[in-house]
Amino acid sequence: MNAHEHATDREHRELARGRNGGLDFTTLVEAGAGTGKTSVLVDRLLALVRAGTSVSRIVAITFTEKAAGELRVRFRTEIEQSIPEAAGEERALLEAAFREIDRANVGTIHSFCARLLRERPVEAEVDPDFTVADELRRGVLLESAWDSWIRGELARGLPRAAAEVHFLGMGLSAIQDLAVKLVDEKDALEFLPEPVDVGDVEGFIEDLARESEAFRAMVAESCSSRDDRAALAVERFAEAVESLALLPDDLKVPFALTRIQIGPSSRTGNKKNWEDGAIEELRERAHLLIESQDTLRARASHNSAVALLTWLKGFLKEYERQKGVAGILDFQDLLSRARDLLRSDKSSRRYFKRSFDRILVDEFQDTDPLQCEMAFFLAEKDGAFADDWREVELEPGKLFIVGDPKQSIYRFRRADIETYELAKKLIRSSGRVLSLSENFRTRPHIVEGVNDTFARTMVAPEGEHAYQPDYEALKAHRPTDDTGPGVVLIRPPAPFEKGTNRDVIRKAEATAVAAYITSVLETGHPLVFDRRTEEWRRPELGDIALLFHRTTGLAQYEEAFNTYGLDYRIAGGKRFYVRREVSELATVLSAIEDPNDVLSVLGALRTPF
Repeated sequence: MNAHEHATDREHRELARGRNGGLDFTTLVEAGAGTGKTSVLVDRLLALVRAGTSVSRIVAITFTEKAAGELRVRFRTEIEQSIPEAAGEERALLEAAFREIDRANVGTIHSFCARLLRERPVEAEVDPDFTVADELRRGVLLESAWDSWIRGELARGLPRAAAEVHFLGMGLSAIQDLAVKLVDEKDALEFLPEPVDVGDVEGFIEDLARESEAFRAMVAESCSSRDDRAALAVERFAEAVESLALLPDDLKVPFALTRIQIGPSSRTGNKKNWEDGAIEELRERAHLLIESQDTLRARASHNSAVALLTWLKGFLKEYERQKGVAGILDFQDLLSRARDLLRSDKSSRRYFKRSFDRILVDEFQDTDPLQCEMAFFLAEKDGAFADDWREVELEPGKLFIVGDPKQSIYRFRRADIETYELAKKLIRSSGRVLSLSENFRTRPHIVEGVNDTFARTMVAPEGEHAYQPDYEALKAHRPTDDTGPGVVLIRPPAPFEKGTNRDVIRKAEATAVAAYITSVLETGHPLVFDRRTEEWRRPELGDIALLFHRTTGLAQYEEAFNTYGLDYRIAGGKRFYVRREVSELATVLSAIEDPNDVLSVLGALRTPF
């Protein structure tokens, strides 16, 4: 059964490794979870070396510095272990690669971009001795740029763009947060939409005045109880409309569109208190006003957002100025400047295209759109110069991409799944899209459950927008075993009554989990497959991990684990600093640091220390 099921996977895996002619065409490999994509990357790097490609002419871009380090170590190890088994020309190529391994371009996209800019600083219009700002330095620069810019702006009076953000519900602090976020999205400001016609706001305000009086009349004529919730909503609405006359003209529109709550809503009021049909008519007329208010507010908010973003371009200029004075680039600068260099300067693009023979990109589903552009420009055929990456004619075999849209951290690092799908479409038109679905990590029981769940959940939408891929089922490499179920449902001892206190539920849940873990350790079932010995063995505490959506219930779990005598370690918890032993140690250290701090000294004397 396995031989038949995995034939396609094996064929694709061999091509991805660079065997059977797999080095000759542009490739995108969609590798599902646990399918061994890192091994495939290392195997392909070895195949390139054996084919005569110098390691210095290979670029391998990974997601993080840690991943880059691991890939570099594995590449070195595989080359070293392959040398004794090789002979002739192959051995000479491997030995040369081992000597030059430190020249391999294996790293993050940011480190690679920094290299490009340092080689062509004049064309990229950067300081040749630029430094890359870490998060701390960047934060200081952002704060400095905001402070100097906003002081200058407010000294000239409150800008209209800032005054109109009441439509967006933003204060100055929120505007600053937005300004900082724009630093990483400044290329998107090129596509700001135009303002729109808001509509007849004056007519809407007249409608509010007229309808508020009409609503009051309907209450007087048709409602038998002044305490009815619909009647009270009408009164609040009418009073808010009356207050419009007390406001200055420049505040009437924002108040009418954002502050006046039109009532009653579709469910407010008791029909028993109203004459037949009266409350339905009142609700319908209120609903029409609400729809008009929503439409006008959306248009006004759009215009306010456009004006605000346009205004904040001034902050971006000040931030760029301060970075220029200090000779600093941030991570987003590395991407945007390198992309601009490759896109706009033909001489630089020609130079870098000829500098690298192979471009390999890992975790492509989480790739920033700028990275996608750079990869395509670098893999372009020699002599061609497309203005847009989507029109690039790719050099066969130069670009190799690994990714899995199902694992995309959507919008993380500006990742755009639609960009991924477009790149996939372009690669398929001139190369191949391969699929690795054989999972080496997970037991068949769990793979079946995952497939059953996500095949019904992950469904590509109809139409042109490809923001969600279809689910591609995984296939378990490991054989089916009888060592126990892959999924166990743990139930508390008794069902809870409706309205049971949340802490009571959490305590029962924690107790049930602790009891189950104790049972597993005592009985030795289910068994654990040890990848080091390739054998099944009894479970140990170190084999067990508990994942929490949030840390709110950790205290109940700690109590339950202590009750059952289970040793545990919390990773990422927030309760460390409120533990008694930690707070007592902090008090003692404070007393040592400052013996004149009477409170700390008295507190320290009360501790076990």
